[in-house]
Amino acid sequence: MGVAKTKLDVLERFSKLKMLTQLKADIQTDRAKLDARQKTWQLDKKRLTEIEEQIAKCIIRAPAAGQVVYANDANRGKTTGELLIAEGMPVRERQILVRLPDPSRMRVLAKVHESRISQVHKGLTAEVTTDALPDHPLTGTVSVVSEYPIPSANIYTSHIKEYAVEIEIHNPPQELRPGMSAQVDVLVEQQDSQLQIPIDAAIARGDKFFVAIPHEDGTFETREIKVGSANDAIITIREGLEVGQKVILNHSEIKDRLNLPELKLTVPPPAEPIATKPDAAKTDTANVKPVTSNAAKKS
Repeated sequence: MGVAKTKLDVLERFSKLKMLTQLKADIQTDRAKLDARQKTWQLDKKRLTEIEEQIAKCIIRAPAAGQVVYANDANRGKTTGELLIAEGMPVRERQILVRLPDPSRMRVLAKVHESRISQVHKGLTAEVTTDALPDHPLTGTVSVVSEYPIPSANIYTSHIKEYAVEIEIHNPPQELRPGMSAQVDVLVEQQDSQLQIPIDAAIARGDKFFVAIPHEDGTFETREIKVGSANDAIITIREGLEVGQKVILNHSEIKDRLNLPELKLTVPPPAEPIATKPDAAKTDTANVKPVTSNAAKKS
């Protein structure tokens, strides 16, 4: 009886306390493991949601029917030969990968040199000729004129400043495709019933202009003219010529026979004479062009 009582006393005073302490420690350990596994599960669930969202975003659904066009940078491709949109190429956030153009609302992106951009503004009429459809000229309207020059991707042409101009095409034909090359003439000024001559026929001397008029006896008359607007091909005449008069185009062959005012030099003459080649034989032949009317200025 005494031995049993002693064992019971030891169990109650020592073994029970030790067992309870161990069980409480096991409970705390299991709770910590449960919390860790719950946090791991939450992280895995969040990662799974992100992956599912990324997979869903890999499927691009077109908002309307049309032709998909890769958003490759034409300027960069011409200089580096690099295809920007291709399998395996890296992309950045918010980078345009493809475009879905509306075939009923086509536009032309043209480049205008800085010397002429001041003449171009929104609302001007434009004539568009594509290389693929040369016999089908198109018309359009200037919709956007950029305020900043186009960045150059070529170091050899970085000094050339050009501005982007967008032209909305009127009633584009079905044969028109995105990416086609085109030539654009913007009508910046319209003048009706105006005298005009080829710009090569006008001789500039300072702020004055002259023309060479041939006579039947083979002589030439140098006449001062008052000019108006001009483009790469023609120049309008305000005074000095009449419709039907002939003017000389090639002045190089008769330059010594023209009575033109001398230009005043703004720099001192060289200290030593400069050797020159003897003049070539001169002829009396020259290109003759009649004066016409109805000029339209293009840029």
